[in-house]
Order: sequence, then structure tokens, then C-alpha cells
Amino acid sequence: MNPMHLRIFHAAARAPVGADGGGGDDTRPAARQTFSAEYVRELREEAKALRLKLREAEGAADELTKAKAALDDADKAREKAVADALKSAKAEANARLLNAELKAAAAKAGLIDPSDIRLFDTSKVTVAEDGTVSIPEGFFDEAAKAKPYLFAPKSGAETGNTTNPQQPPKPSTGGKDALAMSDEEFAAELAAITGRR
Repeated sequence: MNPMHLRIFHAAARAPVGADGGGGDDTRPAARQTFSAEYVRELREEAKALRLKLREAEGAADELTKAKAALDDADKAREKAVADALKSAKAEANARLLNAELKAAAAKAGLIDPSDIRLFDTSKVTVAEDGTVSIPEGFFDEAAKAKPYLFAPKSGAETGNTTNPQQPPKPSTGGKDALAMSDEEFAAELAAITGRR
């Protein structure tokens, strides 16, 4: 080392801190400062009060977290209840629609008593999302063959027999008008018709 550097180093080491105006790095421990007992007590009380407030805030935060979880659970339960109610209402509406459509189709097919629909297997009848009912072709034809007593006899046009049955003759009154008859003639005609004399 250069002797000049040593002298500068030696002079800087002996100079008091801040004597050269630079402040330098002081690694020596500073003199210990002491505080009054009252000030320390106040600081401790303040720290204690802050710790208590922190615990209260943490407790309140826990309560809020629990309340939020309870609200979330209640919302989920409400949404599930609404979805279940809608599903149930839709199923009930579809059942009523299905029953009405089946009764209309049964009446068209000639079923005498609409309550006899319960005797049929309706599992093949479906209700679409838009509410249209799909009844398979020939649904009532098979039942009419198996249980014809449930259905009204078909008319001649439906069976292909278009002959007209003979109408019974109208009773003859002898060609006289009741308003044009005298009381004696009317009594005689009435007795002849009823068989009283």
C-alpha cells in the first residue's frame, strides 16, 4: 500500500462521526435511549387495544364469511327449489296435455268411456318440448281388435257398408189435421190410436 493512503485512512479513523461533514458510515452502537415508564405503559395499552380490535375484526370477518356461505347455500337451495318446481309443473302440464289429447283421439276412435284410457299402455305416447303430443299410428286400432266392447260400433261409411237400413213407416193419422177436426172427431181418433173406446 502506498504510505499516502495509510495516512488518509488513519486520519479518517480518528475523526469523530460527522466531523468531516460527510456523516460517513458509523458502525459503532449508538447510546441507548430510554423512555419513561408511563410512555411505555401507554404504548402497551395501545398495542393491547389494537390486538383486541384485530381479534374482533377477525371474528367479524369469520362471521361474514360464514354468513356469505350461508347465503350462497340458501341461493343454491332456492335455485334448486325453483328448478324442481318448474320440472314438476312441466311434468304435470305434460300429463294433463297427454290425457286431453288421448281422450280426444279416443273419442275420434270410438272409445265409449274416456276413462277406459287407463287400460291402455300409454308409454309409447310422447310429449315434445314444444308441447305437441305424438300418438303412434294405429294406437287404438289394436285395442279395438282386442277389446271391441270398449268401442262403439262403426258406421257404414267407416266399415265400407254404405247401404241405408229401412226406416220404419210413419204412423198414419188418416190424413186429418187435428186442428181441423171437431171435438167428437178428435175424441174418436184419439180413442182409435190409444185403443180406448
